[in-house]
Amino acid sequence: MFFRAQNLGPIRDAEIDLSKDLVVLAGPNNSGKTYIAWSVYGLHRSRPALNVVLDRWVRQLLESPEHAIDLGDLFAQGEGALLESIATEYKSKLHLCFAAESTYFSAVNVSLRDVDLLKRSGPIAHISGLAATLGISALRTHGPGSTRIGWTILVDDHFKTFFNAMKEGAPTPAELQAATTSALTTLATEHRKSLEGDLSSGLQSLVYSVLFPHCTIFPAERIAVNIFAKELALKRTELVDELVDADLDDQSSAPLELVRRKAGRYPWPIRDSLKTANDLANLSKEKGPFAALADELESAVLGGEIAVSEAGEMLFSLRGETDRRLQMHLTASVVKSLSSLVFYFRYLARRGDFIIVDEPELNLHPDNQRKLTRILAKAVGLGFKVMISTHSDFVLRELNHLIMLSKLPEGEAQALGYDPRFALDPKRLGVYLFNEQHAYPVPVEETGFSIKTIDDVVSQLNADEQRLYARLSD
Repeated sequence: MFFRAQNLGPIRDAEIDLSKDLVVLAGPNNSGKTYIAWSVYGLHRSRPALNVVLDRWVRQLLESPEHAIDLGDLFAQGEGALLESIATEYKSKLHLCFAAESTYFSAVNVSLRDVDLLKRSGPIAHISGLAATLGISALRTHGPGSTRIGWTILVDDHFKTFFNAMKEGAPTPAELQAATTSALTTLATEHRKSLEGDLSSGLQSLVYSVLFPHCTIFPAERIAVNIFAKELALKRTELVDELVDADLDDQSSAPLELVRRKAGRYPWPIRDSLKTANDLANLSKEKGPFAALADELESAVLGGEIAVSEAGEMLFSLRGETDRRLQMHLTASVVKSLSSLVFYFRYLARRGDFIIVDEPELNLHPDNQRKLTRILAKAVGLGFKVMISTHSDFVLRELNHLIMLSKLPEGEAQALGYDPRFALDPKRLGVYLFNEQHAYPVPVEETGFSIKTIDDVVSQLNADEQRLYARLSD
């Protein structure tokens, strides 16, 4: 899918292909890279209502004999309306993503086009009777990546009867259809209205899960987030206390005015990062399926281990010194920069997630920039989508190495010191140069790609070195 933004901050026009597995944003400072990264995050986070667009498909779920729809048909026939509705609604919320006044974004235009998934047949979505105390109608999908996406509680005797029958054995698809049709035939009007609303919400969730995978962003402000999250949470708590104690007859202390003066306004990427940082104890109860990436990041880059205390505080210990754990403000800058990414991979990451990392090179020595680039490439190979915004020649050159790696036999890659799992398919990369108020697509060849603004600086640096060396040699 292509995301296009016009008149967004310093950007006059930029279109990014979000279907790529790895998207690289490069270019000078103040050229709009963060604007695009945050806007893409907001697009995935914001889920406007699509009820009007989906009404027809909800009716088909309820009224067709099979109580089913092909999601490929839904996307193919509704592409224009779906994408236009999403883009229009998101534009109206864009200022919230940036915590800015709406007038600042009044000239912005956002559009979406060409969803690759629309060209392929989708899985089947259907409703069917399922077991529950009062009976449940569920919207489910069957096909690649199938997932249950919504539940609706129905007080209906047909479902009670069907629930009892299910105890005797698994129903066939025909029995499911028959039971659902029977239940819908006598469903009270108020229950049918409720069901229509819930099915619309469930179908909307499915549409969004197909178009916009779960997205996590690591903004350039992540070091401050990791250090000051608790203090900022305390400030918010104190504000709530002050609101509770406010004299509502005193207009100078009216609640809304207090919020405006004292709460502070945070863009969605920072607000969501703060929310995660203040819920570490709850989120770290069970390791996820990609904890090995966290282990590799700790071993290769940090040289130690990240842990979470019972109080929900992130701690760090050097390798072999787990009895001496440092609070985050006492750690090296590399730990502050990457601790949230370690936590994400260990506890929160799920296959198919979309990860946005603003300036992955932040506070990293060149060798660690290369190591982190390899780990992010491995995440791409494991099924993640990744977007990075970078100024680092070390990151970009390592990406080129990993692109060339994809053309080498496995044995040769290992002989050169590379894990073949780091390899990047050049066809699955989208690279963009932000310059002069536009984002220009950069060709990606089998040997990699070139970012002119960075290459020009490197060439000038080498030329200056040669001139200075020649003068000293005279």
